[in-house]
Amino acid sequence: MNVELDWQAENDDGTWERIATTPHGRPPTRWRWLWVTGVLAPLLMVTVSALVVARRYAQAQDRIAFQIQSVIDLETRALAEGDTALFLAQQDRALDAWYQPRAACAARRLQPVHVERSSSCAYVLADVAPGGTPLGSPPQVQAIGLRGEVAWAELILRPQDARQVRFYRQTAQGWLHTAPDAFYWGDALTQAHGQITVHCRERDLPHLDPLIAHIATVDHDLCAVLGWPAEDRLSVQFIPRSIRPTILDDRLVLASPWLSGIPAGGMWEQGYLDELDYWVTYARAAQFARAGATGQLKGVQQAVLDEYAFLHGGGDLDSAPLLGRIVRAYGAGAADEALRSLRDAPAPSQFIAQWPLAYPNRGESTGFAVLIEIAQEALGAGRLDSFRFVTGLLAEEGTWRAGTVEYLHETN
Repeated sequence: MNVELDWQAENDDGTWERIATTPHGRPPTRWRWLWVTGVLAPLLMVTVSALVVARRYAQAQDRIAFQIQSVIDLETRALAEGDTALFLAQQDRALDAWYQPRAACAARRLQPVHVERSSSCAYVLADVAPGGTPLGSPPQVQAIGLRGEVAWAELILRPQDARQVRFYRQTAQGWLHTAPDAFYWGDALTQAHGQITVHCRERDLPHLDPLIAHIATVDHDLCAVLGWPAEDRLSVQFIPRSIRPTILDDRLVLASPWLSGIPAGGMWEQGYLDELDYWVTYARAAQFARAGATGQLKGVQQAVLDEYAFLHGGGDLDSAPLLGRIVRAYGAGAADEALRSLRDAPAPSQFIAQWPLAYPNRGESTGFAVLIEIAQEALGAGRLDSFRFVTGLLAEEGTWRAGTVEYLHETN
């Protein structure tokens, strides 16, 4: 039954007045307790289960981190000792397009190749040692993530304290270093920064501000030198793949900073910035050289653009055998004028006629001696576009070819 308590107060005249009534409810029935228990018990079980799963997942991550750290230690040791077999044993052979370039670098005893940019192990092995240089100590795993049979590992590289990501696939032989998984980077984004259009992914975005600022500065300065309003936007794309920088469909394509290594405090090494200068200059100068034109760049354009981008970034004249000679003969501004002359799409012989590399008082055979010197210097400096341009020029029909034969006959 229900019980009610009446609260009364006595007035001065002796009468009593009710001031409150407090009901006292019936105690909860057994059914109410059962209902409460039926709701709370499953919630408690779910919470406990979630904690158990989280703990087991954390333990699994710790085991995987330990196993991947062992693979990283072996890779680092193999690079330091030049142990090709040990290095290749840690690589995922299932992805042939990713594995073969690494195997080729291993066949060169893992030494960086700077002669030709397109085949440089500095790019192929960017996710092993930035710049292709063996690390003094193994990078340390800081975080692990899983997606199917692939794990990503965020690393700290000593002594620079740079951050990097690598990917490993679980196989019957254990964890093997494998190709990057684009899923790690998240959704694709596009942003405009002045005259620069940046294409990237979510995980790269927080680390791009200093790079974008540097790209914008280089681009602005170059356009000012050329007196070009840069009506065409410069498109820059960061992709989740270890590649050398390249120009693709008028876009400057760069590897994700997570692959090249994100420096502590956002202070990028000068070597990386110099390489970035080269490619920004090349991309924008290529737009300038073929403004209004279509089709692929010709040999003479490729040679001049390569050396111009190299010199614009502070490169040594001795390592630019074609433009270096032009600058010495015609002055510092001659490099800009040589670039402007490309807009007329000159043939190789037309370009040489406009910018003679042999002084007018020299004979034809001496002129060919200069061209052969350029070819030799271009090989030594890794300027293969210049080498191809000069050798193509020497192979042209008519007097050029006759002069080449005459020169070679005299030297033999």
